[in-house]
Amino acid sequence: MIAPGDLIGDALVVEGAVGRGGTAVVYRARRVDTGERVALKLLIGGPLDRARIERERALLADVDDPRLVRVLELGTTDDDVAYAVLPWIDGQSLDARAVEPGVTAAEAMAVIAAAADALAVAHARGVVHRDLKPAHLWQRPDGAIAILDFGIARGPDDARLTHSGTAIGTPGYMAPEQLLGEAIAPATDVFALGCIAYELLTGAPTFSGSHPAVLRGKVLWTEPPPLDAHCPEAPPALVTLVAAMLAKDPARRPADGAAVAAAFAMLPPIPVGPRRRRGHGELATAPSTVPHWIAVGVPRGASAAPAAAPATTLADHSAIARVPADATLDADTSAATRDAAALAALVAALGSDRAIAIARTDDTAHGLRWCADAATAAAAAGELAPVVQDLLRSTR
Repeated sequence: MIAPGDLIGDALVVEGAVGRGGTAVVYRARRVDTGERVALKLLIGGPLDRARIERERALLADVDDPRLVRVLELGTTDDDVAYAVLPWIDGQSLDARAVEPGVTAAEAMAVIAAAADALAVAHARGVVHRDLKPAHLWQRPDGAIAILDFGIARGPDDARLTHSGTAIGTPGYMAPEQLLGEAIAPATDVFALGCIAYELLTGAPTFSGSHPAVLRGKVLWTEPPPLDAHCPEAPPALVTLVAAMLAKDPARRPADGAAVAAAFAMLPPIPVGPRRRRGHGELATAPSTVPHWIAVGVPRGASAAPAAAPATTLADHSAIARVPADATLDADTSAATRDAAALAALVAALGSDRAIAIARTDDTAHGLRWCADAATAAAAAGELAPVVQDLLRSTR
């Protein structure tokens, strides 16, 4: 692409590559006239990436706050490759810091409070980030927090950036309404910030899963363990606040970054605690007290038609559903009839072009894992009939 010493646009000298993603390569560069160091983002994706970076520049054009990292200028190389120039930020992303050296509870609280305060500036201007995650929060050497990458942000004049039912963002940090392609608001960013807070304070992801259906189903339908189960130094007020940030209903969350920052300012001091490093373990979720049918459908081909209610279609064209199940396990005719009707409705909702696995369970996470594995295996084998299993703990 480009090499150290290359001159870009007669104004920038490339010093070296510092990172690469699916849509861009990032270089450290310096201005010829002032010697100022900047980040040069070379866009290697398609027109959509160029449109997003142009939009990101427009959204933050009138924001003069170093905590919100904005695009300074756009250009095109001699080889007709688009690039963006952004401020250079020394320090470390929270994604890297969560692994090494790790984060104490006191440090985590300070980081999240600072991120909420910075986010409040964007929210006050009607901007919703939509892709908050540890990789997009950067901590400078002086401890200050900067928020990066507003490429898919929603602006004040955007009623909706995606079609209904389309999800955009990073799985594991996306709020339920975002996963469902519904209207979003600053509370959507609050959910993501709650996921980051929980992860930093416990050393484990708030929601995880090896299959997209498992991860998304857990976000929609399960609760992580109480914060103090894995961060015993957390005071009750912090446990309550993080739980509120992770509420499935956006109306039950703090309204925006300013509300979160104000809530953190009211918290009592917290013991420093051990330095927790993020691992790859999966925290157990609390079993449901009411049995449910869990269903997962995996496309038999490259794609499948959108699923019908009550199922939710995912970005990879798989689909998931959860409906209450009758807990009666005897041979009662009416119970059997209800079960048969529920199964038929789920099969119809997920569609005939998917391999389908259905389980009755009182442990949603366990049911999702079993169904995802069974549906994937059925799709590979070309099976047409749904795979059904009873996973209620009383029958294991």
